[in-house]
Amino acid sequence: MGSKIKQSLFKYLIISLTLAIILSVVVQGIAQNISTNIQLKYVDQPKLYEYQNGYSDLFGDVPEIPEIPSEIMKAQDRVIKEICDFASNWCVLFFTFIGVFLSLSLFYKRRLKIPFTILNEAAEKIGKQDLNFKITYNYDDELGYLCTVFEKMREKLEENNCLMWNMVDEQKQMRSAFSHDLRTPLTVMKGYVEYLLLYYPENKLSKEKILEVLGELQSQTERISCFADTMRSINRLDEIVINRECINKDELLMKAETILTVLAQKYEKQFEIHSEIGKQQLYLDLSVFLEIFENLIDNAMRFAVCSIKVEFSYFPSRLTVSVRDDGKGFRPDELKNVVKPYYHGENAGAEHYGMGLYICKMLCEKQGGFLQVYNPPGGGAYVEFYIVA
Repeated sequence: MGSKIKQSLFKYLIISLTLAIILSVVVQGIAQNISTNIQLKYVDQPKLYEYQNGYSDLFGDVPEIPEIPSEIMKAQDRVIKEICDFASNWCVLFFTFIGVFLSLSLFYKRRLKIPFTILNEAAEKIGKQDLNFKITYNYDDELGYLCTVFEKMREKLEENNCLMWNMVDEQKQMRSAFSHDLRTPLTVMKGYVEYLLLYYPENKLSKEKILEVLGELQSQTERISCFADTMRSINRLDEIVINRECINKDELLMKAETILTVLAQKYEKQFEIHSEIGKQQLYLDLSVFLEIFENLIDNAMRFAVCSIKVEFSYFPSRLTVSVRDDGKGFRPDELKNVVKPYYHGENAGAEHYGMGLYICKMLCEKQGGFLQVYNPPGGGAYVEFYIVA
């Protein structure tokens, strides 16, 4: 890239110096003419002309008018002549200085001030972490190139800033998801522990029942351990890996009923469960399925008045689960936002992070499914999801 700013500066200086020379010549001519007219007042003009003509005939040149002593001049003529002599001697330096000063001032105002102001303001905004602006300076010179580079730097900083905040938000989501999805297994374990403490001291439990409860406690413990290992190995929710395996329909329904029973006792609600699953073996990730199911049941139990209804159905390669409560249903704004992260309904407690349905939606989509919420005829809230199984 050629130095266009230097070329432009030379142009300004050449123009100013040219104008300074022209003005100097004009002023010198006027000053000398006035000075000559003043001197002619104090000489014998016929003799002067005779002398000049003779001199010219001999030497081919016209002699200058003899310098008149200032003592014989009138005061006014003396002052005017001195001014003219001063102007004639110093006008070149004066006009050169003024021309250079004006040309540099104009050059700064037209070529430097705007980009310097733009870059200074941009630097101040970047220093304040404000990247919501755009640097625009459409001039094809070094400062225009510098502004373009500065704009690219701002865009890169904005991009990195967005990436950083996305990473922070993803980590926040992961922490919230971890905290959220630990609640239900812990609730189930707490329910079984309370069940044992209530009936075991009075010998009201058979050995088979005790072993069954301990087996469920071990299952929930393994789920928590597996979930913690998963959370340590991923950075974002969308990195969760689905590990499908063949699951017996009866085992799936038994675990679902266990979750319903424990949460119904916790919230003191009733439930109905219906199954229309015709296929005996399902191909899915049981742990992820139970996470989705537990979140939906926990939400339904919290907002139900008396009871909830759960239905299972199966169509070719698709397991569908619907959960309906008899509560107030979703408000219009909730229908739009309830599956977004960190959204809290009006009755959500401080222990809820607003991540439940968002996590369910993410996990359904990871399994080729979908989740939808709406208010069915007759009142209440209706949440339905399906996954490929």
